[in-house]
Amino acid sequence: MIDIYRKRRFILVIILLVFFIFVVTINTYSKIITASSPKKPKSNTISSVALDELNNIKIKGRAPKTNYSREQFGKSWILKNGCDTRNIILNRDLSNVAV
Repeated sequence: MIDIYRKRRFILVIILLVFFIFVVTINTYSKIITASSPKKPKSNTISSVALDELNNIKIKGRAPKTNYSREQFGKSWILKNGCDTRNIILNRDLSNVAV
């Protein structure tokens, strides 16, 4: 008779342990989802959202002088058939190009 009560108690403890792990996992998962979900904008207009984002941008002073020289990077645009690299890339990537 005592063996039956031990088995029942053991099964009850296992069920409670599984339930506890399930609840903790669901709680943790919901916190992760809540933390990673994007925050709703203060208003529905795009311009106010953009202005809010602009107000959050940090403005720094002038950059330090680093002795930058364009000549360090070779020739500027490569010419091919009268077109420079910029125009070649624009013609390749854009549609309805007007020359």
